[in-house]
Amino acid sequence: MSLRQPLLWGCATIIISLISLGANAAPLTQWMERLSLTPQQAQQVQAIDRQYKQKVQEQQAALNTAEEQLEKLLVAGAPTAQLQQQFDLVMSLREMLQRTRFAAALEVQQVLSPAQRQQLAAMNRQRLVNLRNYFQQGATKP
Repeated sequence: MSLRQPLLWGCATIIISLISLGANAAPLTQWMERLSLTPQQAQQVQAIDRQYKQKVQEQQAALNTAEEQLEKLLVAGAPTAQLQQQFDLVMSLREMLQRTRFAAALEVQQVLSPAQRQQLAAMNRQRLVNLRNYFQQGATKP
């Protein structure tokens, strides 16, 4: 395993945490408590969250609208060129949203200690295992 792989995994786990701060993840305060953030770290993470929250919400809303429009065009049998144009917009909005989330994750990474990053990675690995198990169980039910 190269040195780059653990770094990428660390970034990915932070991104996964930030991306999932919605309905399926523990609230930000629980996440911070589990990592035993210092008061200064907690303030920094909360400031990062506030800084990016509005932008992420706006980008997510724009993406949702574009996806709904694409679905309507598909159902209506719109011309291929129009479908392609809407699809390109959806993909562009997805990329923009992911880049914003990644920027937030990189800022949070700078706040965490190496031990906290490892703990966060372990928390996310477990969450991914739980999610994978959930979908596998759901897929095998009649």
